[in-house]
Order: sequence, then C-alpha cells, then structure tokens
Amino acid sequence: MNKADVNKADIFVRIATQGLIGFGIAPGTVATGMVIPLVYSLRFLSIHSYFLVCMALLFAGIHVVHRALPAFSNGDPAAIVVDEMVCFLFVFVGIPITAVSLSVGFILFRFFDIVKPFGIARLEELPGACGVMQDDLAAAVLSNVVLLVLIAAQVL
Repeated sequence: MNKADVNKADIFVRIATQGLIGFGIAPGTVATGMVIPLVYSLRFLSIHSYFLVCMALLFAGIHVVHRALPAFSNGDPAAIVVDEMVCFLFVFVGIPITAVSLSVGFILFRFFDIVKPFGIARLEELPGACGVMQDDLAAAVLSNVVLLVLIAAQVL
C-alpha cells in the first residue's frame, strides 16, 4: 500500500469512528446521541424524502465501513460507530418527531442494538461492511415497529 492509499484509509477510519468517539466510553451510545439533532432537523421532510436520505446515508455508510475495515482486526469493531449513526435514522421512518418519540426511539434502538434479540446477533456474523451495518439496521427496524405499535396504541 502506498502513502496515498494509507492516507485514504486513514480518512475512512476517522469517518467510521467519528474521530475519538469510537475509542471512548460507550461509543455506540454517544454516536447515536449525536444524531438526534439531525433527526430533529429532518422532521419536515415527507416520509419518502426522509427515507431517501436514510438510504443515501446507508449506502455511504457501507462504503465508509468497507474502506475502514482493513484497519481493524475483528469483523465488527466497537470503534466503528458510523453504523449506529446511520441506522438510527431508520428508527424514525414514518414516525412523528417529538421529544418523546426521539427519547423512546433512542432507548429502544440502544436496547435492541446492545441486547440483539430475535437473531439480530447472527447478522453481525455476516462478512464485511454489510455485516457491520445489518445488525444495527435490524435494531432500527425493530425499534421502528415498536414505536409504530406504541403510536397506534396511543401510548405515544
């Protein structure tokens, strides 16, 4: 690998880890919390536009993770937090954005991402960047479903 390739890889690692956040305490939780203002700022978009933003960021995130992974020794390093950041956006597809929905969505997403119930843990075993992103995406979809149920039950 030449010097230019190393510098490019370093840029992708910095994006994937969000600098020092990925190497700090509770990196996934901190990184997820950083996305809350973005979710709030996107609340005026239609469901279709919001979903397109989510998909564009998902593909960008997969690319970043793919380029950063060679710098790490294990398949889904905790230091990579861009997966949490991107996938957290999917929690709110079709959800009215309020302080309560943001708080409950945050708690649900972190719970499902950490506990990984219903086979979510097996998704981490998928190879490469898709495996890194899939477990977080599944946690986001599960969180979204729970939020939709809570809204339908008029709990939120």
